[in-house]
Amino acid sequence: INTRMHSNPLSAISFIFFLVPITMALDIGRKCCIVVGLGRGGIGDHVAKKFSAEGYNVAMVARSSLKRLEEQIPNSKSYQCDAGDPARVTETVAAIKSDMGENIDALMYNVGSGVFKPFADTSFEEFELCFRVGPSGVFLWTKACLPSMKAGSSIGLTGATASWRGMPFTPAFAASKMATRGLSQALARDLGPSKGIHVFHVIIDGIVNIDPEESKKMGKAENQVLNPAEIADTYWHLSQQSPNCWTQEMHLGAQGAFGSIASI
Repeated sequence: INTRMHSNPLSAISFIFFLVPITMALDIGRKCCIVVGLGRGGIGDHVAKKFSAEGYNVAMVARSSLKRLEEQIPNSKSYQCDAGDPARVTETVAAIKSDMGENIDALMYNVGSGVFKPFADTSFEEFELCFRVGPSGVFLWTKACLPSMKAGSSIGLTGATASWRGMPFTPAFAASKMATRGLSQALARDLGPSKGIHVFHVIIDGIVNIDPEESKKMGKAENQVLNPAEIADTYWHLSQQSPNCWTQEMHLGAQGAFGSIASI
């Protein structure tokens, strides 16, 4: 840029700043929420957006790159990590604390491997994968985050219809989801009384409306599928509950599909 074009040289500098994106440092004075499992427009994405809108720094963790999402969500930073790899989880939590401060105020775990096959067609590797990214991942992330969580912090876990019942096509998925549910109960009974940390488990009983066109192709009306933004609002509400009135498990279903929900 030729500064002689400008009567004031500072205007040229301003023009340069306009053209070149500036990466703003995260304010470590903000509360911190870690969202594990997002990037496809579903629950995790909307949970990250909700916590960001409420003033939190948001650490977004997935196996694939989330740079596009990072550009869309203020006060966020993305980290690539296999949720079931012990060494990588430890490294990633350390990186998050370095970027966002020592305190972790919320951990939202939304990872799951959807293997839907009958038992005869399910490999041991697929069965093991469901457990590695399901209950094992919850175990690893809770272990890594717990030293930085104080009373008033929250841990939210995403469940599914399979958390309650097994079907012929969910031997791996249901087994892992039931294990995650059991772990959530154990953690709630432990960390609630001893540390004041609220552990909640949300049963997503139905189809999440990530792609409205795809939902229509499946023959689902709008009132038969769950809205991910409204699910995220529920996660936020649960994380903010008074310790005198905590929810440990919540069931969410779409109005039009209540005739086939698993809980009743």
